[in-house]
Amino acid sequence: MIRSKEELVVIITELMNKLTDKERLEFVSKWICPQVALEEAGESDSRSFIQKVESFCEDCLDRKYFVEPDYDRYHDDYDYDEETDSYSESEWANQFSTLLKFSLMYSRNKNYDIAYKAFDRLKSCIHEAEFDEEIFGTENPMDYIEIDWDEVFEEYYISMKNQISDKMQVVSKAVEVWLDFGEICTEVILKNFNDITYIEESIRITIADNSNCWAIQHMLYLCQMR
Repeated sequence: MIRSKEELVVIITELMNKLTDKERLEFVSKWICPQVALEEAGESDSRSFIQKVESFCEDCLDRKYFVEPDYDRYHDDYDYDEETDSYSESEWANQFSTLLKFSLMYSRNKNYDIAYKAFDRLKSCIHEAEFDEEIFGTENPMDYIEIDWDEVFEEYYISMKNQISDKMQVVSKAVEVWLDFGEICTEVILKNFNDITYIEESIRITIADNSNCWAIQHMLYLCQMR
């Protein structure tokens, strides 16, 4: 059965009315207009948004969002579910999720300069926290941030390619991100950077720069073999 445009509008409106505010924003951002989603969320001021990202990351690294785990690590009654709830419901996890979702909207709206700045700053903050448990209370912050990481890295790389014009530089940056996060973004980097010559050259340079670190060399070698 073929429906008219008016009927489809009514159906879509009815469906959207059944969504939560977050679900509606996500739907509008992905399938209708990311600019509208940003305006509806009150985040269309790009300068203000970047300031929020910077301020949040500074506070994170100043350990203002540290969460004490809800268990005594020296006791046998460790409860993984309690730890998960503690971090997943934390202010820092919710804020990361929110800022990353707005970053996705900026990228979908082709505001690549804003998206790239936001992604890069948030990425650096998360990566630093993976080596310092005192920042959030865990060395695995990504596990507790509610976001589609495939989408994040996809748009991160898209915005990266649109902001860094030099092919070797952008591939080197992509490899740097891959080294920081590993397998979770392997497929995305190979999908977005199909010039194997530049990838191989970047990997060779990185291997040489990390000659004293076998683990990094091994990771790069495996990537080169794909």
